[in-house]
Amino acid sequence: MLNIPTSKRLSKIPKLYETESIPTEEKMIHLHFFLGGCDWFIAEFDGEDIFFCFAILKVHPANAYLGEEGVAK
Repeated sequence: MLNIPTSKRLSKIPKLYETESIPTEEKMIHLHFFLGGCDWFIAEFDGEDIFFCFAILKVHPANAYLGEEGVAK
């Protein structure tokens, strides 16, 4: 992955479930990852390897979802 965020940058993202009371359309996006026609908009992070995000896979809205996504190590 290009442009890997620093630990300092990742530490500023709310923890998982921390923004659970905020309506989806009002959640702040803290990072945007994109690779191979896929986009991940990061709203929360567990501090280790799981993000809560809105993802659009292969640039097609029908392949979009809101949920947790793990990071391959």
